[in-house]
Amino acid sequence: MFAESLTEHMLQNGASIREFADAYVETRARLGLPPVPVETIVYARAVEIVAERMRRVDLLTGRDVTAAVRATKAMVRREERQQQFERLIRTVVTHAHRNSARFRVDAEIDYLARTHRGKPRVPVESLVVQLAMQEVFGRVPTNRLTIDDARSVARVAKQRVAMSFQARADAVDERIHRPSVG
Repeated sequence: MFAESLTEHMLQNGASIREFADAYVETRARLGLPPVPVETIVYARAVEIVAERMRRVDLLTGRDVTAAVRATKAMVRREERQQQFERLIRTVVTHAHRNSARFRVDAEIDYLARTHRGKPRVPVESLVVQLAMQEVFGRVPTNRLTIDDARSVARVAKQRVAMSFQARADAVDERIHRPSVG
């Protein structure tokens, strides 16, 4: 129960606790005290806050607290990774839509160059997503993502971009071929 409360607290208040810890570490450095890792301060403060709110914490051992902190760190990292993953997908898809005309021209040029060199054909949507990812990567935090995550982002973004391009094409096709009323 302590581990669950600690995890919940860190997911809700992790940013503010990290700000507190950063300020604490800076103050220690200004005073000439030995450095302490920010992560240690973050979890010490979180344990202190959660322990104050809970009853019967006197039954917890040091091992219990250590296990709770370890589990919480893993869960927070997993959650941060998932948030970065989803944000990167949204950003790439949005960027691809906003710049679709420019990306389509660049993709068509790349497509022609590939066929001229004898390289295999690649769908235009893949090239659009690749161009969008190249432009977006520096602006979105990705420190928790792996190479496989980036590949998954590209795959999901390509599917979403392809669906939206297809939906637009279908809408245009429907307007062109709609029977006249009257």
